[in-house]
Amino acid sequence: SSGINAEWPLRPGYKGEWVKDQKEGYGVVYTEGGCKYEGTWHEDRQEGYGIEVYKDRSFYAGQFDKGLRSGYGVRVVNPTEELEETFVHTKKEKSTDCDSALIPLL
Repeated sequence: SSGINAEWPLRPGYKGEWVKDQKEGYGVVYTEGGCKYEGTWHEDRQEGYGIEVYKDRSFYAGQFDKGLRSGYGVRVVNPTEELEETFVHTKKEKSTDCDSALIPLL
């Protein structure tokens, strides 16, 4: 079935569009580790443009392909340090608590 999950998650979960029980279109995921992904999805994976915000409030904003960073992106580690990079199907960094929570969503 298809539709939009209308409940705003007050705890970890997904809010957004879905098709055939898979995340599809625009959606937001909150993890138990205090992280968030907001952006587009295709076949249950991060696809297109999205923003990952990590527990320490650093973030990555950029392009995804099949759940991996791919294309242009900006990784902000702290308010005084911004890295602009081009990614080619890179896996999530293992330095955040989000990885274990986000990777099963891919």
